[in-house]
Amino acid sequence: MSVDLESLREPYLTEIFPSSEIEEENEKYLCYVEPEVRGHDRCFIFKKIGDEYEEENVFQITPDTRNLSEKSVEFLNVVDIKDKEVMKMLIAKGNEIIQKSEEDSMKLANLKGNIQINGVPLEMSYQSPYVNIAGRSLYDQYTHRVLDRQYM
Repeated sequence: MSVDLESLREPYLTEIFPSSEIEEENEKYLCYVEPEVRGHDRCFIFKKIGDEYEEENVFQITPDTRNLSEKSVEFLNVVDIKDKEVMKMLIAKGNEIIQKSEEDSMKLANLKGNIQINGVPLEMSYQSPYVNIAGRSLYDQYTHRVLDRQYM
């Protein structure tokens, strides 16, 4: 009796999160947003469509800790993947952060950026696959943490 190894692997976040196709600055992107907040952050992923070598860009969205309020934590629950303007804002800020991180990825400040959506201050943190802490990439650490909480 053979075992289908594919059925034993962990699912990718992009297989379990709702997705939406967005066009931003003449590029098409596929966006994914964690369905609901289970903690104090929310996962956002985007990838260019049509480039098979393009990696998934994974971000942690949190309330801006300098302006922490109950409203901003609640707002994380209402980021709507169907709201194309919000998705465009997140993609634009994400691309800006990625570009900044490519200049000097060892500066952790280059992996973050602030964004305001509907008047609510939020922080986006790029979970780079190229920055390792304690032997694991930020990408691996965060995606495993998000995946674990999907099944709790």
